[in-house]
Amino acid sequence: MCGGGTTDLRDLEPSKNRNAEPLLARLTRQIELDTSRSLSSLANKELILVGVLCLVGYLCLALYSRGTLGEPNLVGFYTCIGLVGLPVLGLFAYATRRGLELSIAQILVWATLFRLCGLLGVPLFEDDYFRYLWDGFRFASDGTPYGSTPYDFFDDQSIPPPFQVILSQINYPDLPTIYGPTTELAFLVSYWLTPGNLAGLQLILISTDIALIWLLRTECSSRYLMLYAFCPLVIKEIAFTAHPESIGMLCLIGAVVCRKRNAQVSLGVLLGLAIGSRSFAWLFVPFLLLRTGWRVWIALATTLVLLYITFVLRGATEFNSLLIFARHWEFNSVLHGLASQLVGTDISRLLLGLGLLGGVALYLFIYSKNTTFETPRGDLLLGCLLLVSPVINPWYVVWMLPFAAVYPSFWAWTCAYAVFLSYISALNLGWFDSDPFSQPLWSRVLQVGVVLVAIGIDLYRRKELIPLSSSKTSGH
Repeated sequence: MCGGGTTDLRDLEPSKNRNAEPLLARLTRQIELDTSRSLSSLANKELILVGVLCLVGYLCLALYSRGTLGEPNLVGFYTCIGLVGLPVLGLFAYATRRGLELSIAQILVWATLFRLCGLLGVPLFEDDYFRYLWDGFRFASDGTPYGSTPYDFFDDQSIPPPFQVILSQINYPDLPTIYGPTTELAFLVSYWLTPGNLAGLQLILISTDIALIWLLRTECSSRYLMLYAFCPLVIKEIAFTAHPESIGMLCLIGAVVCRKRNAQVSLGVLLGLAIGSRSFAWLFVPFLLLRTGWRVWIALATTLVLLYITFVLRGATEFNSLLIFARHWEFNSVLHGLASQLVGTDISRLLLGLGLLGGVALYLFIYSKNTTFETPRGDLLLGCLLLVSPVINPWYVVWMLPFAAVYPSFWAWTCAYAVFLSYISALNLGWFDSDPFSQPLWSRVLQVGVVLVAIGIDLYRRKELIPLSSSKTSGH
């Protein structure tokens, strides 16, 4: 992934029969764990060194977020991200070049310690967490977080003082909540644990993220497991900022594992919970339900009904706010930002949405030719979704990364670092006379540019994997 030509996807392929294996299978199959490696081939000392360096870096990030090391700004933020990101990339390049594996037990320990540092800090350049705390309070008080807006309570003197402070900090207070029922249940539990305090939700998200790493350990190489477990984007967005992505990702990857094991009821339940967490999960329904029995469909339908029925009967869910968000919001977009300048924002959304549906249908047609189940290319599905989306928040990119561990690519992991540039906005730059979410053009161009370079590298490497001719294949 880094270090120029030293990190090559071909290093991850078996040395025998590489050219004889069909190209499509080579490009889409999962990375298999090499269980025959001896302890001497594990980069344990190097892993400990990187773990210590990153732990110090995350402690610095926690202190910095609280203003202990000075008023937080983008320069200090990017310095902290560099401190925790560069050692990880260096270890990955070193281990890959030498064909070394990493201790999964150590990865889990260090990943847990890094995430616990988030409890010592406060969210940087984010205010979404005020909505999470408020939703938990409203859910516990009224039995539903839906149907009302924060604005409705601005003059309500019965609101406890701590929640009056939280209420005053919520963004878009004129809109009801946008979060699905699975996520809202987590907000409710966090309220029961630590009312008005983010620590309860952080502990829930850290636990689900560590459980996700545990699930991934059998699905990918330990080096790519480390890339996810130590990824600064994942740790910042989930442990420090408390974006609830790990809940839906755990349910989605759990559904994939259940599909592989033919656990049909569990598959339906987990897929329903993933959909109830983030609508992204709908993309995976046709792939995971292909050639399954009626029990999966019943389990999925039952889960969705149980998640939504109470809120539907009370007259409101998250869908109204989601529709407003989808129709009117734009931030850090790629194709939509360009197309909207040419054909207008509404036509752009329509055309790009149809293009996405066509692309997913084409991939489903190709995927359906598999005679056995293979993990869907979630990195490509979600990557294409973000490519056409009017909004690319950094925490959306996190959803791709478990699949990027299973199907390694340079472009996906480049996205995980390039998207940090989206924090360069008018609000964070102190340009108070501008739209707070506007961005310098060079920020978007740089994000897209480095990812395009990474895609080019991936395409070049895949071209090298194609055998020139059968006559040049030696020994077969």
